[in-house]
Amino acid sequence: MSPVALCLVSVLQHVEGFADRQAAEAVRGRIDWKYALGLELTDPGFDYSVLSEFRARLVEHELGMRVFDAVIECCDAAGLLERDGRVRTDSTVVLAGVRWLNRLEFCGETVRSALEAIAAAEPDWLAERISGQQVERYGKPVDNWRLPKKAVDRNKRLRQFAKDGFWLLDQCAADARGPGAALADLEAVSVLRRVWGQQFERCGGRIVVRTADDLPPSEEVVVSPFDIDARYSVKRGQSWNGYKAHLSEACEPGYPHVIVGVYTTDATVPDLSCTEPITRQLRARGLRPRTHFVDQGYVAAYHLVREAASGTVLHGPIRGDWSTTKGADVLFKPTDFVVDEPTRTVTCPAGQRSTGWSVRIGDNGTPYANVSFPVGVCRPCPLRAKCTRANMDKNQRGRGLKVMLGAYRKAMLERRAEQETEPWRESYKQRSGVEGAISQATGRIGMRRCKYRSLDKTALQHILGATAMNFIRVNAWRCGYRSETTRTTHLARLQLQTQT
Repeated sequence: MSPVALCLVSVLQHVEGFADRQAAEAVRGRIDWKYALGLELTDPGFDYSVLSEFRARLVEHELGMRVFDAVIECCDAAGLLERDGRVRTDSTVVLAGVRWLNRLEFCGETVRSALEAIAAAEPDWLAERISGQQVERYGKPVDNWRLPKKAVDRNKRLRQFAKDGFWLLDQCAADARGPGAALADLEAVSVLRRVWGQQFERCGGRIVVRTADDLPPSEEVVVSPFDIDARYSVKRGQSWNGYKAHLSEACEPGYPHVIVGVYTTDATVPDLSCTEPITRQLRARGLRPRTHFVDQGYVAAYHLVREAASGTVLHGPIRGDWSTTKGADVLFKPTDFVVDEPTRTVTCPAGQRSTGWSVRIGDNGTPYANVSFPVGVCRPCPLRAKCTRANMDKNQRGRGLKVMLGAYRKAMLERRAEQETEPWRESYKQRSGVEGAISQATGRIGMRRCKYRSLDKTALQHILGATAMNFIRVNAWRCGYRSETTRTTHLARLQLQTQT
């Protein structure tokens, strides 16, 4: 099969929502698919396993984006894209293609998967070492057994899993000159070693189960032995194991809303860290947007400055200057302090001036100053209760403040003032249209759930899904269908008529 034909089959597979077997059967038996692929009616097609092998090749050689870019180039050549137009971006939750496991199930399944891999690679080596109790314990998936309900019994079972895992790792290490050396490099055994380093610790021959506070950060903790790239994350009260998908949609009036960017990360990567990779991806395609509509999660002061320097207006609200509360009292906001950069001083609401000014550069390249006030002024200040919660009698320090400097501070203050105006809010309504793209991606294309395992394969799924969305959208545009405005219920229309 031609690689181009296999690319087309992989995209049409997402358009139709077909599995590999169904897609191969469609190539073999459907006239419309044969016509699209340029095949003879008598063409026998191919075995469905070719599709998974082809995807593996795309992932191995990092060629998945070539499929997406080819469609974008065709849209551009057909005059369906405005290169210097408007783009809007948003992200959605993606659930990993593995079952959610509690800690007990997770540790047991990690040991079992390592034993399964060794049993397949070196059955004789394992048969000489494994006990009958271990075979009974890991012969079936852990969730097939009724797990203990009491905390004491669950702790005991978890320690048994930990003991078996360390035993297996020690056996592989002890046989350094035999088959154990090769077994130690098996992926499942490597995962076991990595997970055990995160979950347990050996201290003088005693196994210690790490507490939640002792675990590594979420971006490092493995949540499933079957998908080691998936991560646990929480957003607005919603928790999930998996990834995030960011979709960028062209929204210039008079053109179809083509998906011009797709970016996949693990679940722990914040939207704020994705703004620059997304815009860099757009510029690499020659699609630098004039205006880029995003929500608050994508906007920081350094983004506003850097995007403006490249000729793009990042149109989104920046986080407000919220004060903290102390009981019923509202503390002063940072903007209540007057910053004078030329004299390197800050004046507080009580009229006192700072004495300390130390300039630093943040991780994202943003310059800021650490400002301090003398404790002798802050301690007797009548506004101290509304200024800080620090106990100055103990730390012998006055109020401290972190101040952004230069163009970054100016951009932040200008955007905060601008986003409170009615014209800005009216123009920002354009961003809400991207929710339709997210709805189509998750509802029709099935982007909400991973079909494959690992970040690379999930990214390829999203690339093929975004390409399928462009097939659907361009086809609808050429057939005369246009995007509908927000629908209003009959009751809401009746209410509007009554008010007018």
